[in-house]
Amino acid sequence: MYQLLDPDQKPEQIRYRFADHAPRGRRNLEFLPESDRTLLKMSAAGQKHRAIARSLGLSPGTVSRRLAAIQSRLGSSEARVLLDPACPLPDDIRTLAIQHLVAGVSLRRLASEHRIPVAAVQIQMHFARGVVRASTRRTTSVALE
Repeated sequence: MYQLLDPDQKPEQIRYRFADHAPRGRRNLEFLPESDRTLLKMSAAGQKHRAIARSLGLSPGTVSRRLAAIQSRLGSSEARVLLDPACPLPDDIRTLAIQHLVAGVSLRRLASEHRIPVAAVQIQMHFARGVVRASTRRTTSVALE
C-alpha cells in the first residue's frame, strides 16, 4: 500500500513510501525475518522495486509479491490480536503463533526449532486461530421482549 507524502507538490515531484501501520507497524518489524525488514526499510526509503530487486538479486515481481505478503501479514487481524500485550493466549502458544502467522515461519521449521512434533504445532496453531477468531468476532445483541 502506498501513501502520498505531499499532495501539494507537482506530479513529477510526488514521492511515495511504503505505508507502515503507524507506531504499531514499527513495533511489529522486530518479529519479521531480517530479509523482510530489509525489504520494508528499502521501500520506506523511497527506492523503487526495480532498484531493490537489482540490489538484492531478485526480480521486481518477487519484490512486489514479498512486500504485499509482508504488508498483508502485518495488517491482518491475527497479527493485531497476537501482538497486543493483552493477548489471551499462553506465552508459548502465542510465540509460536507470532512466528508462524506474523513472521511466516513454516510449521515444520517451528517444530524442529522448538523440538516438538509437527502435529503438536498444528494443534497449537488451530487453537491460536480459534482464540484470534473469537477475539475479532463482532457480536450483536438482541433485546428479548
